[in-house]
Amino acid sequence: MTNVRDSDRSYPRIRFNGYSDAWQKRKLGEVARIVGGGTPSTKNQEFWNGDIDWYSPAEINTQIYVNKSQKTITELGLKKSSAQLLPKGTVLFTSRAGIGKTAILSREGTTNQGFQSIIPTLNQLNNYFIFSQTYKLKHYGEINGAGSTFVEVSGKQMAKMPLHVPSITEQTQIGTLFQSLDNLITVNQRKVEKYQTLKKALLQRMFVSGGSDIPQIRFNGYSEAWQKRKLGNISPLRGGFAFQSSQFVPNGIPVVRISNILSEGKVGGDYLFYSEHQRDEKYRLPNGSWLLAMSGATTGKVAKLTFKAYEKYYQNQRVGYFQIQKDTNYNFIGVLVSSNLFLNQLKTVLVSGAQPNISSKDVDNFEFNIPSELSEQAKIGILFQFLDNLITVNQRKVETYKELKKALLQQMFV
Repeated sequence: MTNVRDSDRSYPRIRFNGYSDAWQKRKLGEVARIVGGGTPSTKNQEFWNGDIDWYSPAEINTQIYVNKSQKTITELGLKKSSAQLLPKGTVLFTSRAGIGKTAILSREGTTNQGFQSIIPTLNQLNNYFIFSQTYKLKHYGEINGAGSTFVEVSGKQMAKMPLHVPSITEQTQIGTLFQSLDNLITVNQRKVEKYQTLKKALLQRMFVSGGSDIPQIRFNGYSEAWQKRKLGNISPLRGGFAFQSSQFVPNGIPVVRISNILSEGKVGGDYLFYSEHQRDEKYRLPNGSWLLAMSGATTGKVAKLTFKAYEKYYQNQRVGYFQIQKDTNYNFIGVLVSSNLFLNQLKTVLVSGAQPNISSKDVDNFEFNIPSELSEQAKIGILFQFLDNLITVNQRKVETYKELKKALLQQMFV
């Protein structure tokens, strides 16, 4: 009997019930066939526009499965090139100019020479099991790639990649688990995109460019023309306070700076803290505040402050706060300053340069057509708040499933 060295086997920290055998160390080439690609001559039109999919690395992005390539080749093109017909279930692996992007073929296809594709050996390697280890494939390819013009990893080198594999039945269960998680991530990401698209379409039809005072879409029961108002008269922009860096403390009240206004419309990141003083209460921000970055790299970005870890926030200089007014629905203001009409006017007053900036006076002079009735403003605000909540809920689901997947990968693939 041959003794198996400890380095040749692995015991994952987490696994399905009923499995206890060690995972055996193998080379990728022992459990799969590594196949390169090829390109038929572009000078011969008989080689192109056929029925065979032919992929390039640029087509492999974040999708899991691919079933239609941008370009196709003919049977003759396949025969007259080094391209090989890959079976359904092959894991495509980009081997140059962006090493490590993967996708699974959902039907037969071919690739150009920018791939070293993995064809799992039946009953030895599950395709989703190896696809789930994309990060390992990428790391190995980047470390072992070579070339002067661009880094490329060869099929011969990829075949030497070490990995630990369990029985095919355990591989299949692991592959099914990660496939389910990927499906949940995809489904919820598509919901996010759907709601974002709907929100964008509603904003465009409700806040019509060109000065129209009648929106293209509105709630039943409202027919009066919207009235032109200056933003400064319905929600004036207040500048912040120049908190002294020497007075920041390890713990205290977080100060929202321009760096805390993030591109995705949220307020977050790393805060500096200020000791609480009564004289600074003027620059406290209420929960749900709509804020504007007035200088720096994120100039013009609008974000909503939602209280989470802290019960109080201060407003730093160059952070604008759209103030709450009694005669205007604040949710509606949030919709207004998130619209393209606001962004388009913002571009006209933006002072570009090494430190781009905008002034509160300019922003206060922006003019918009808005509903005269608070009830219509409120309904519009509620509608978009509902959409924002749907987007947030599904984004959180995406993040939760991604974190779960990351944790499982770390525990299974030690």
